[in-house]
Amino acid sequence: MIPVKHADAARLVTTLTGIYSARQREEKKAPDMGLMAHFVADERTNAVVVLANEVETRRVEELIDLLDRQVPKGEEKIRVYYLEHATAEDLLKVLQEIPTQETPRKRKGRNRHHCCPNPFTSARTRPPTP
Repeated sequence: MIPVKHADAARLVTTLTGIYSARQREEKKAPDMGLMAHFVADERTNAVVVLANEVETRRVEELIDLLDRQVPKGEEKIRVYYLEHATAEDLLKVLQEIPTQETPRKRKGRNRHHCCPNPFTSARTRPPTP
């Protein structure tokens, strides 16, 4: 049983099964029974149960170590939270007012005014540029 820290064990089992299935198809010409491995996800503990010989188990552990990496910030899974005491529109206004740590980038060409963040604003409603 190999604990998984950052990845989802069920998805990892799908990936490992795909890798080993492809590997077994390639080696069908000269099958080696020692290359067989089976995987089961234990979702309760977020671990992968490996059924294989010692050599393959070590290979699987190394592969899981390579795949079990922390997702860079901003690329995480999307989570849905159901609101009980607010509306989505009210929460959206609050979230949009939270300052970010991004630094403003300088744009080439003409500068847009902060009052018109939409680049598709029509010329009639766009403030005049200096």
